[in-house]
Amino acid sequence: MEMIPADSLFAWACTRGIVLDPRYQPPQCLVYGAASNEPRWWDVPRQSDEVHRFIAHLLAGLGPWTECYVWRRGGTWVNDHPPRNRLEEARQLVAMGPPVPDGFAGALKYPAEELGLLAGRVTSQVLSGFCVSDDLFVLPDDGNHIVHTDHHGVVHVSSLDPAAIDRLIEHMARGGYPLPAELLDWTFKRPGWMK
Repeated sequence: MEMIPADSLFAWACTRGIVLDPRYQPPQCLVYGAASNEPRWWDVPRQSDEVHRFIAHLLAGLGPWTECYVWRRGGTWVNDHPPRNRLEEARQLVAMGPPVPDGFAGALKYPAEELGLLAGRVTSQVLSGFCVSDDLFVLPDDGNHIVHTDHHGVVHVSSLDPAAIDRLIEHMARGGYPLPAELLDWTFKRPGWMK
């Protein structure tokens, strides 16, 4: 894992057509500047021990990619749960890589070889996130997908390429994670793809 300053992330993102959502005030989402297909979403499994498998499967389905960027909504990382001892520090290192310094403004970059650590970082945030600033955005280096982990208990995926979304939908279904057939709760609007 490598820490990337925010200006470097946005310089890269701009080359892929990815921008801060101009419709909203901070903390903003990352979106495609051009019109993308309607985002799909998957409900995060209710069983916490299944969440890591779900996240790892989703990330593997975004490929092929060589690096993924992870950006926390708002851009600043908060170290809410620093390790209390060497054992906790070692567990955290094995699960998701080195700790991110409190207040770091930027993104984390994981090479494909660290898929397990990337999945651990995202899983940790999904399990503990409860507000907008806890949302994460995962951006594969090919720019074909924007993954948005949402504090409402879903993971959204956008793409400019309809074939890329179709491949991901098939990949997720093969892993036992079909698109939802019903809205998670009243805060969601029924999308066109949900019949």
